[in-house]
Amino acid sequence: MGYKKNGIYVHGLGSGAASTTVDIVRKVFSDYEWTAVEVNEDPVDSVNTINQAIAELRPAFLMGTSLGGLYLMYADMDLCEAGAIRFLINPACDIARVIRETIGFGTKEYFVPRQDGFQKYELNEAVCARFENFIAGYLPSRGTQDYAMFSSNDELIGPSGVKHNKRVCLESVWVRNWHYV
Repeated sequence: MGYKKNGIYVHGLGSGAASTTVDIVRKVFSDYEWTAVEVNEDPVDSVNTINQAIAELRPAFLMGTSLGGLYLMYADMDLCEAGAIRFLINPACDIARVIRETIGFGTKEYFVPRQDGFQKYELNEAVCARFENFIAGYLPSRGTQDYAMFSSNDELIGPSGVKHNKRVCLESVWVRNWHYV
């Protein structure tokens, strides 16, 4: 078997590195050696964790779904292999609104066992403010091969949220291609 370039996958809110989605990614994109990076509800901590993995692995492909897509928008692409692909699937660009209006506040259970050992997490106004302050205080990074895919059928983000997310990605000037399904 030949050399495989590295890929990084970042999961969505309430999930973990053991997400079944990463298994699908590994099968579909089998030309890459995938590492799932576990993140949490703290955007600064999570983006720093992603950047540490990027610096260590120098990936050629980054993929994130929902909250993982949002975090990858802020990942340091200069740490990646030159020409790395960044692919975002329904990035949760307005995660505070989604939490307030759709998910709700309270103690939630993670969908999968987590590497950090936590089984539950808390969503509240302080978490929403943390997301809003992060998005207002940082600029998305730019890569050379950035792609995003949006689905009007995302039950958490909803049709109006998908339109907002698409606009955010396009206005950020970093998304070169997007696909709406």
